[in-house]
Amino acid sequence: MVSSLNSIKSNYMTQIALSNRLGLSESYGRRWIKFFSDYIPYTILKGNKFFTEESYDSLKIIMDIKNRGYSRMEIKEILDSVDDISLIDLENTPHRSQNNILSQSALSNTVGWSEPKGRSWIKYFDEFFQYEVKANVKYFNEDAVDRLKVISKIYDLGYSKPEIKEILTKNKGLTLETLNSIKLKNKRFPSTNYDKDLRDELPPRAELMLAILEILKDKQPCKTAEITDRVASYLQISEELQSMKDEANKEFVFVARLRSARGSLKNKEYIIETSKYTYQITDTGYGLLSEDEDDIDEEIEELDTFIDPYDKVEENIKEIQNQLVNDLLTVIETMHWRRLEVIVVELLQAMGYGKGEVTQRTKDGGFDGILLGDEFGFDRIYIQSKRYKKSRKVSASEVRDFSGTLDSEGSKKGIIITTSDYTREATNYINKLKEKHIELIDGERLAKLLICHKIGVKVRKKIIIQAIDDDYFTGEE
Repeated sequence: MVSSLNSIKSNYMTQIALSNRLGLSESYGRRWIKFFSDYIPYTILKGNKFFTEESYDSLKIIMDIKNRGYSRMEIKEILDSVDDISLIDLENTPHRSQNNILSQSALSNTVGWSEPKGRSWIKYFDEFFQYEVKANVKYFNEDAVDRLKVISKIYDLGYSKPEIKEILTKNKGLTLETLNSIKLKNKRFPSTNYDKDLRDELPPRAELMLAILEILKDKQPCKTAEITDRVASYLQISEELQSMKDEANKEFVFVARLRSARGSLKNKEYIIETSKYTYQITDTGYGLLSEDEDDIDEEIEELDTFIDPYDKVEENIKEIQNQLVNDLLTVIETMHWRRLEVIVVELLQAMGYGKGEVTQRTKDGGFDGILLGDEFGFDRIYIQSKRYKKSRKVSASEVRDFSGTLDSEGSKKGIIITTSDYTREATNYINKLKEKHIELIDGERLAKLLICHKIGVKVRKKIIIQAIDDDYFTGEE
């Protein structure tokens, strides 16, 4: 605390006073001042922060941008675009809620990319995006969202940036709706559902460590992707095993186990990382291969006890995610059925299905909600939600009734969402449908979708795992 306010110049303000001038509560103001401390000037007097009129002007600009519908990270993006915060032209900074525009960060979020990754990809494909520049910042419209989703979809098929650019150049005006018409080949293995019995067929870490040393014994640097391919070939691991994904984090199980084995070898300096994502066997690793079989087994057995810290973090994250799914399901099962209908429509809108509405109970005709697939509502998707306990599964007759109601509306698209599960007969009925598409979403999938699209959940703590940026340390200047 300051011992004597008389010693402080009259034009200085405390953090509380600065917050009050802008009509902010003490706690709310403190959070925003702390988050934007790099942009709000202050003076340290007797160990305390004090602010001036310049501080007030800076915070007012920040809050004015916030009131235009921007998040804190988006505001930072705007602030970083100018050398002096006072140069920001608020009159030229549009209201997002009025103009349905997106900053670069917000555009990246639409496909689940981090801001740095999104910035890199948007810059690379700059010629394919329509945007306007206001206050030195690029703003994108809904067409840009569709274009980035197209790029993301093609990337997920295994295509590189140059290949994607070639596809976009060749197919002018390519959209999500027309993407399937060009019939792109899936360069990646189609993912295999998680199967515990299948997972048990994967080689243990010890066997993978020996395989890595064997394929690196030519002493040539090798990138991680090539190591994965060569080990899979060396151990004759089937494509089905290679493509199996973990049900929690959606990572390829084989790749994760191979990374753990590689980490153990690196930790004991049997291999070294010569450059980013590139490894090479050391003399120690090469020497190990020349020892007798018992000595090799003993050393590998000792290595197998090493736990990669990254894997430990992944394991804990998986446990937390599983618990969150269970907790969310418990909450959903006990909520009012009408609230569930509202949440379901909100979720499907967030997933990009289009504008939705909850139907009036007396007029719903067997539906709980409707999604308008296009602006004029020509392509409608009907929704039915069932808040059931886990012990009660949705039956085939219930699914048939829903299908029949779709016929009465002249629709071929519907979604049934339940907090429980579906009987085998219900699933078989859906699989046999040819002229209709009815999607069945069970309780576990519903919970995971809510988490994925940040509905009904909040960030408890954000943890960032950092790695060395090798490019930063290269060069002479």
